[in-house]
Amino acid sequence: KREISNRVVPNKKEITNIFGLDFFKSQNGQNALSTMLNMPTPTNYILGGGDELFIDIYGQSERYYQVFVNPDGTIVLENVGPIFVSGLNIQQATQRIKQKLGRVYEELNQPNSKTYITVSLGRIKTIQVNIVGQVEAPGAHTVNALATVFNALYTAGGITDRGTLREIKLFRNNQLKRTLDAYDFIVKGKATHNIRLENNDVIMVG
Repeated sequence: KREISNRVVPNKKEITNIFGLDFFKSQNGQNALSTMLNMPTPTNYILGGGDELFIDIYGQSERYYQVFVNPDGTIVLENVGPIFVSGLNIQQATQRIKQKLGRVYEELNQPNSKTYITVSLGRIKTIQVNIVGQVEAPGAHTVNALATVFNALYTAGGITDRGTLREIKLFRNNQLKRTLDAYDFIVKGKATHNIRLENNDVIMVG
């Protein structure tokens, strides 16, 4: 006779119910990651093609420009011509723009000037990253240039039940840049290692 076991066999859902996997698929995860994108632009953010700049001249002279950084890395201002800003942060770009605009608004570069200039970032460029391994939608993904590794994982539909949240690898220029533990962010709220992505980065989930 065959003996019938009374042992309860967990169903597939119970087996794969790994803590943290739902974070990259849930509304709570989306809200937490969206908050990171809505933070003020970091001072070390590097300008590039596709970024939008607001340039405001005020005081004794007044003028307003709204321009995009061209693919060649320049912005073009009326009566000034092209100004190369790609590779600069906002502070560096402000100084370069101020110097060039000083040819038209001479008081900008004079001591004790009462004409001022501010440069701020409008819409932000997008970048492409590759996400491979145990994610729901592996492949190339287009993300906001302020996006982090975890933002990109949300875009890829999250990690599969075969993946790990503890060793998420980021490769940059064919070299391992960082290994992240998602639980540091999900459980402890630590975003220290959740670094911002750059164009052509590769994220690998084992």
